[in-house]
Amino acid sequence: MEKGICRYYDQNIDVIYNTYIRAIHTKFNKNCTSLPYYKLEFKLDFSFYYNINGGNCCVLFMPYRSGTAVYVQYDIKQAFGARYKAHEMDMTSFVENQLNLVSQQIEIAMNDFIRNKDLSICSSTPSTSSLTISPADELKKYKELLDMGAITQEEFELKKKQLLGL
Repeated sequence: MEKGICRYYDQNIDVIYNTYIRAIHTKFNKNCTSLPYYKLEFKLDFSFYYNINGGNCCVLFMPYRSGTAVYVQYDIKQAFGARYKAHEMDMTSFVENQLNLVSQQIEIAMNDFIRNKDLSICSSTPSTSSLTISPADELKKYKELLDMGAITQEEFELKKKQLLGL
């Protein structure tokens, strides 16, 4: 089961990236693999607290607006009952407390992360404002989100109507 959550921090990407590394190490006692282009990965062990039977967590970072967008993606072994949102919220709370700031949960940058996830996204140069996305491409991305379970059928239909101007 894949699930993901996207957040925005009004802070420099390097500061957010390094604080997430500390959060993963300190809060969850994990060593993460730091991959090129602002990407972190770590294993999820069995946890009663989060009801996770194992899997992986990938954290992607991208410059966005005047700060940083962070997409936390979970690949969890069991299909139901995992408390990945609680896990992500604990990690977010750690980062927010360390930096004395508050993040916003966003969805606008999620397509950019998903579109580029196979291409080692998070290069430090792309900006969402410079991307031009056709309604057909946007609809295709939302269909992929629907197929992977990241959005509901209702959310897909609503976005489809918006994109097609119905």
